[in-house]
Amino acid sequence: MQIYNNMSNYNIKFPRTSHFSWSKGTTSDDRIAKNYDNLIGSELVISEKLDGSNTKQASIGVFARSNAAPTENSWDREMWNIWHRIKNDIPENTQIFGESLYAIHSIQYKALDSYYHIFGIIVEDEWLSWDDVEEYAFLLDLPTVPVLKKCIVTNEKELKETTFSLTQQPSVYDSYDIQTGEKCNMEGIVCRVANSFNTKDFSKNVMKIVREKHVKTDIHWKTNWKRQPLKWEIEKLGN
Repeated sequence: MQIYNNMSNYNIKFPRTSHFSWSKGTTSDDRIAKNYDNLIGSELVISEKLDGSNTKQASIGVFARSNAAPTENSWDREMWNIWHRIKNDIPENTQIFGESLYAIHSIQYKALDSYYHIFGIIVEDEWLSWDDVEEYAFLLDLPTVPVLKKCIVTNEKELKETTFSLTQQPSVYDSYDIQTGEKCNMEGIVCRVANSFNTKDFSKNVMKIVREKHVKTDIHWKTNWKRQPLKWEIEKLGN
């Protein structure tokens, strides 16, 4: 794993991820990818898009998506507990991005084993390869987002069929719709090239699919939020 010695802090906000053109869950302000050249013929990692909050762990604290200042959100309390455990292992030029699942959003998971799942790490201006992300996660004793498939596709038709088919199943963590209480499909998938790449090339190398009508939260979510129980808690209540 490549670790840089430059100790200046790089306070980078996670870029907006473009949707594949076949993503059904887009809104009017979403970005739609039109060129997939970087994905075709490259080794790809397709992971589950978990329904939580994009949260950054850095040497100076925990940041929500806004990135303006360390988060003070009540639903990020567990992220700070994690930060206190790993802060001394995060170089100042390294930023870890992951999904915070402490609060329930539109999906409740009934087999969740951790509140934080890493999906990307940037060192200076370089996004680490997926192998390095997995190594970092192992060393920090944190999971990555679930990997659904690693593959190479040879054309756009194969890319569409491979990515879209993976969204047509429940979450690895057993997903349920918060409104109906019924089992539902995962939120979507994220597809990235397995190799490292520069931050200016992010949009060419990372794309997503979100399922149609996924969002079930409203304007009152922040005042009425509820904690997501972990798998062992649900199993204990079941007994």
